[in-house]
Amino acid sequence: MARQVLDTLTDKTALRVTLTKPKTKAAPVARATYVASRGTLVFLASNLAPLSANKVYQLWLMPADQSKPVPAGTFVPDARGNASIVNTQFLQPVAAKGFSVTIEKEGGSPVPTLPLILAGE
Repeated sequence: MARQVLDTLTDKTALRVTLTKPKTKAAPVARATYVASRGTLVFLASNLAPLSANKVYQLWLMPADQSKPVPAGTFVPDARGNASIVNTQFLQPVAAKGFSVTIEKEGGSPVPTLPLILAGE
């Protein structure tokens, strides 16, 4: 059953609906689920604005020890503003205090470029 849930959450053709008050534009929202001991990360976002050419969103892991942010992947949302990252072998499994998202040049960046688009601890 867990595999079916994961497959559903990461399927690029899935319909993702966020319920809000009618006639209001939904704000961008994302959820990161990270298990440091396993080096696994699942990131789901919705209502993201489209990007200009040669730009990507980049996810950052914010280490609990206050060291520099760790790049956790780049992504471009689909036409509906949805995006996901599933990383089952995170290259630097470290304890995290949160995550943030920035807009970077295509290919990503080694350090975050401000402003933060989304952030959470």
